[in-house]
Amino acid sequence: EPPAPRHRTETHLTLTFDLSDLHGLDDLDNLIDDCDVARAFGLAPMRKGDPGYRANLDKDHDGIACEY
Repeated sequence: EPPAPRHRTETHLTLTFDLSDLHGLDDLDNLIDDCDVARAFGLAPMRKGDPGYRANLDKDHDGIACEY
């Protein structure tokens, strides 16, 4: 007898940011932990000094993170 079907649950989260005031998000550096997240929030690419920029996300060390 085949196994019982698995049930899949999906959760969707929608966040809205005023991109003109990202400096108001003090914890943005802690929120952006990979480039997929940065792209999903419309924050990529990020330049050195921008909120959310992290050197470990700048793969070619040119001061621009998540450019690819």
